[in-house]
Amino acid sequence: AAGGIAAVEQLARDLVPREQRAEIVLGDGAGVNPRNRLSPRVTVRLIRSLETDLARSGHALTDVLPVAGIDDGTLRARLNGPGEAGHVVGKTGTYGDYGACALAGAIRSPRYGTIYFAILNRGIPIVPARRRQDAFLRELMRAVGSE
Repeated sequence: AAGGIAAVEQLARDLVPREQRAEIVLGDGAGVNPRNRLSPRVTVRLIRSLETDLARSGHALTDVLPVAGIDDGTLRARLNGPGEAGHVVGKTGTYGDYGACALAGAIRSPRYGTIYFAILNRGIPIVPARRRQDAFLRELMRAVGSE
């Protein structure tokens, strides 16, 4: 398993600029190891790389990541108010023992194109962290006129 983690870590590092590679530290593939670290900047870079790779085969982020307020999963009951559902595509990550709660993904704006985000909280209780993440994204959607 350790060799597999090293391979995944190397793959992720190969997708980001050299100066960002130190921002990726993986101790395991399950998110349990306290060594696991990704910076928000690297997280966004990886999402953008995923989108580029998917486009080569005629797919989009919405084909592999849940859409808030629509798809089953951890985003089903989030960002699902009037005019919100369907605007955020992303991935959540929660590890309560460490007080870690993350949401990373993208929203579309007719004015600015795709806007990528990564909100990585630690040391904040999970429920308030999720409320803050959703509030931030609601404001971002309003500010950019998300479609």
